[in-house]
Amino acid sequence: MSTPQHVIVATFRATDQAEHALSALESLSHRLHTLALGNVAILEKAPDGTVQVHETHDPRAGISRIAANVAGSVTWLVYGLFGLPGPLAGELAADTTSGSIKRVVRDMGFDDTELEVLGDELDAGSSALILVVPADATPTVAAELGRLGGTVVSRPLTPDVAEELEADRSAADAG
Repeated sequence: MSTPQHVIVATFRATDQAEHALSALESLSHRLHTLALGNVAILEKAPDGTVQVHETHDPRAGISRIAANVAGSVTWLVYGLFGLPGPLAGELAADTTSGSIKRVVRDMGFDDTELEVLGDELDAGSSALILVVPADATPTVAAELGRLGGTVVSRPLTPDVAEELEADRSAADAG
């Protein structure tokens, strides 16, 4: 049976605060040697309303970014050699490759749709930190996030969701 876990969501008034809070938690984790941070997502909503999502347990972002850059560059180069409009073709190849990778490679992190909904709900110019921690670490993590200026909400994960996250983490560690 897996250890009881909680999901914690902390919102911040600035776009870079969630990332700074994660750094502080990682430092705290190293000092305590008992705080195991599970899956982590950072949502940042820019002043113009665009949302960026960064996840620790979703390898698709890195893989798709690398593959898209390679495909776009090669396409741009090939089209350019033949005197055709390379930049447009390169951008199209990059977008297509990125979408294909995201469809093929399994998402090991939080559900992307749920993160997009949360990101849309953020105020422009703000950020959020979402993480999974062992239940016994929840008070420590929540207190630290509050000290760092976050508005914090935590909820226990149901056993079936916790087991699914654990299976995804084990698959990611094995792969």
